[in-house]
Amino acid sequence: MLQILNGAEDKYPHALEKRFPHIFAKILAWWTFPTMEKYLDELMMDTRDGKRQGFPPEVGMEIFNISVIYDKQRKKPASTQAVDMWGEPTEQKKPGV
Repeated sequence: MLQILNGAEDKYPHALEKRFPHIFAKILAWWTFPTMEKYLDELMMDTRDGKRQGFPPEVGMEIFNISVIYDKQRKKPASTQAVDMWGEPTEQKKPGV
């Protein structure tokens, strides 16, 4: 998990790991799969018509932090440099120049 968190020990989900090890294990196993985003959303939202008890506040915050880190790692900002069809950077000209 520390590798996923880029060594940010202050973001380590200790409460999640201790109280919900099955969820912790799923997050580790699914981190690189496209279904991970949906899984994190499902953890944060009540999709069971109020039948879900919810997480303790510290666990909810840890899941939220994991979700933010996941988004940052998977949705890196697009480069402002143009790339040709072969993947080589090209010189980008400003309009009217």
